[in-house]
Amino acid sequence: MGLLVLILGLILFFGVHTLTIQRKLRAQVIAATKRGNARIAEIDELLNASVTTDPLAAVVNAPDPVAAWAGLGLADQRLFIDRLCTVTILPSGRRGRGFDPTTVVIAPKHTLGVGSAGVS
Repeated sequence: MGLLVLILGLILFFGVHTLTIQRKLRAQVIAATKRGNARIAEIDELLNASVTTDPLAAVVNAPDPVAAWAGLGLADQRLFIDRLCTVTILPSGRRGRGFDPTTVVIAPKHTLGVGSAGVS
């Protein structure tokens, strides 16, 4: 009988102990998730703050679009290009220095009022 009580006592002890560990781990996961989500929100806020205006509208609506383009920062210029077209640089096949402009393919993302066949 004493052995049975000992075994039951051990099972009860380790069962309660395991349950306590599981609750602690769950609480740690919840806390870590909250911290992670808060950090993601901070990063999103920083990214959104860096693009406060629409660079496309700033250039298109400007009296001098060329000057407006030149006045954009690099990140806004990249965003502007990304909105309008896809730029692909193909392998040139030649080694060494030099740039071959024929390896650059620019495909519009929008027809912008031009027929569905593309830009003419």
